[in-house]
Amino acid sequence: MSSEATEPEKKKEVDRADADIQVDMVKIDDVIIPIEQIRSKVVEIKHRMNEDFWELSKLLYHVWDKELWKRWGWSDFKDYVEKELDFKGRKAHYLIRIWIFFGEGILSARPDLKELMQKVGWTKLKELEGNIEAQNVEEWLKKALGMSTPELQEKLKEKKAAAGGDGGEKGDGKEKFAKKNFSLAPEQDKNVDEAFKLAGKMAKSDKQGHLLDLICTSFIATNAEASTKRGIGILSSIEAQHGVLIIAADKKTQDIVHGRETFERMKKAIEDAIIGPAKEAEKPAENPGDGAESNE
Repeated sequence: MSSEATEPEKKKEVDRADADIQVDMVKIDDVIIPIEQIRSKVVEIKHRMNEDFWELSKLLYHVWDKELWKRWGWSDFKDYVEKELDFKGRKAHYLIRIWIFFGEGILSARPDLKELMQKVGWTKLKELEGNIEAQNVEEWLKKALGMSTPELQEKLKEKKAAAGGDGGEKGDGKEKFAKKNFSLAPEQDKNVDEAFKLAGKMAKSDKQGHLLDLICTSFIATNAEASTKRGIGILSSIEAQHGVLIIAADKKTQDIVHGRETFERMKKAIEDAIIGPAKEAEKPAENPGDGAESNE
């Protein structure tokens, strides 16, 4: 019996080889790049961060987003940053947030602002991120260019205070912010991080209070809808088993959620039974004929 591989077996080997190559490659800006090249590039440019922070922000974003650190043998992103790159995880997250807001967000609509952003620098961009709106980003970039970082922080604090945000005093009529503290088991913490990460991508935000609100709103909406559907199914079952018709309305909105056709039929029947005779009674009586006898 020949030991030579058959054509289907050869094709499988080629497919496996292609799959292995694909695992070690990622697409960035429509270019396929080996992940080891990304790894070495990040290590290289971290030493000239002030000049190349824009490229570093982009690469770190993709390392985080595509979880390349896992393929490099690290247990989590923070370990990768602090041990391989030798800077704090907080700084890495600042750079990632800069890329998400300014790189993927603003530059897609305003590529002309890239040079201005680079002149402003990453230490000021991290202060602007999350504190300004897309429509006035150019105005704030120009302001930041002529300020020191402490001056910019003070200006942003004044902006928050004027808007009633958490950067200033909260007077009457201004929104109060609540703080919640709780502990999580390791697996719970992992689930929460994944939920925040997904919500952050969808909302283009990293504000944890905002993201938690989105997650909770989605949970409530999903389960409220499921609960309503289960309840309606029970009502339909009762109707079928007992030969009755049921009308149900939402307690808060008063909207009919079950039995609208029954409601409309009953409404018409009531109108016909009550309003119809009342209209008939309101009609004027007919005048007596000319030939009627007088009582006088």
